[in-house]
Amino acid sequence: MAGSERGGPAGSSPTAGADPGGKGPGGKDQDPFADYLWMENEEDFDRQVEEELQEQEFLDRCFQEMLEEEEERDWFIPARDLPQGTSKSTLNPDAQEFVPGVKYRPLGTATD
Repeated sequence: MAGSERGGPAGSSPTAGADPGGKGPGGKDQDPFADYLWMENEEDFDRQVEEELQEQEFLDRCFQEMLEEEEERDWFIPARDLPQGTSKSTLNPDAQEFVPGVKYRPLGTATD
């Protein structure tokens, strides 16, 4: 059934301003099919919902595959995989803490 057969343009609603049913200025006589206007494009609605469900199913499968790959891999964890006590760090323990976007001065210099 097209929108013109219901007395109004397709997609019109009772809140659109004019009387959708064309039955008078009273406001009581609204379009009796206003609650069912979404059914006018039922095929499009069904197609959209089906696409959303397929997309969600695809994302769920991808996420599940990612989790399975993580479980299968033997990840390198330094605290677990490196021998303890043989660490020879070349890092300076007295270095300033790094903060992105901040210019650093060498230690022991006066500040402005």
